[in-house]
Amino acid sequence: MKIESIVGYLQKQMGMNPDAVGFYTMKKAVYTAMLSRDLDDLDEYYQLIQSNGEALQGLIDAVVIPETSFFRDKKPFKVLKDNLRQLYRMLCSDGEPLKVLSVPSSTGEEPYSIAMTCLEAGLNYGEFEIHACDISQRVLDIAQRGLYSEYSFRGSHTTYQQRYFTPKGHFFQINDQLRKSVNFFQGNLISDQFTSQVEKKFHIVFCRNLLIYFDKPTKCKAISVVESLLHDEGLLVVGHADTAILPSLGYKPFLDQFSFTYVKSHNQQKAVVTTANNVLMEKGKQVMAALVAARTDIAASPPSPVSSEHNEETMLPNSSIADVVQEIEALLSKKDFAQATSSCQMLMEKPGDNSTAHHYLGRIAFLQGEMPVAEKQFKKAVYLQPNDEKALCFLAKISKKQGDDAAALRYQQRANRIKARTLSAQESL
Repeated sequence: MKIESIVGYLQKQMGMNPDAVGFYTMKKAVYTAMLSRDLDDLDEYYQLIQSNGEALQGLIDAVVIPETSFFRDKKPFKVLKDNLRQLYRMLCSDGEPLKVLSVPSSTGEEPYSIAMTCLEAGLNYGEFEIHACDISQRVLDIAQRGLYSEYSFRGSHTTYQQRYFTPKGHFFQINDQLRKSVNFFQGNLISDQFTSQVEKKFHIVFCRNLLIYFDKPTKCKAISVVESLLHDEGLLVVGHADTAILPSLGYKPFLDQFSFTYVKSHNQQKAVVTTANNVLMEKGKQVMAALVAARTDIAASPPSPVSSEHNEETMLPNSSIADVVQEIEALLSKKDFAQATSSCQMLMEKPGDNSTAHHYLGRIAFLQGEMPVAEKQFKKAVYLQPNDEKALCFLAKISKKQGDDAAALRYQQRANRIKARTLSAQESL
């Protein structure tokens, strides 16, 4: 039995792409989970996770490494706050609460941030429902406790901490009423049973920084599941690395591409133009008017730098890695991070080494000040391409910013050794 068989089985269960997560990471998770059960035989462990749901869940928990914080990537929450009252009036029937799904919820910072945003936008308890799902029971247990360290508040305004949390030693306990406003449940978005766990349409779905870890068929399945759960005029909020596939599926940016918030524009057009039901037609017009008032041009949004004729289906086979890299460099110089991320996704779809894609995703995150994301991407780049001198230099800068001078020195020394070897090899030619 090779460990690749276990990783392959885990990939099928979670839909994760080992190239995106990192084979070493998944391999380490397997051995960690085996150790926790006092097992050292791969065959025995493989049989165990196939027959024992608890053992499989333990392996999943070992793989899932949450990286989150309150109000992470502030723009989507600002967009939500600025438009929430208007969307609530347009999307919700009399007395109906605004329904929001957060998947994956991780340790709870995101769904609680959504709840705080609803309150800050003027909604009252009872006027919104937050449902939060994750595949890992371990992170859900943390979320349901609602007890967080100062690290979870990095980058967020202290007003939220003061208003919604109570100090408890070195930690902060979320207020009970806010904690109870979020319904946490365990589930796997790509499982056949997921939709049966959720018997309602959601007006807003947060599904951020998840698609990037899926292979292409799993991405399409995940989007299909989300679409089946999303209100016809609903909003889909994704991560900056998840945007590449959405335009080809009929989604258009809400407000601007940097909000990473999308509308089911194809369904909106149908509601306004083709429906024979006068009530739905009128509601569709109201929704369209609300979105136009919010400066969203749904009917005729401007073409993106990569037009629909050159989406990932057609562009990947016809463009070399060098061409895409050149395009990414140009986009970064213009600070067009959303389109640069889409181009990185194109690189991810190419067979073979994904180190270049991870390198540039790291640079995008670094330029946007998202140091934990940048660190994760650069580490993947270095794992796949150990001689990536620039990635090591970025890791040194990140470690320095985080106050870890020892790690910064180690990364810089590795980068210097690679540079010295390269110069020596050039001089010998």
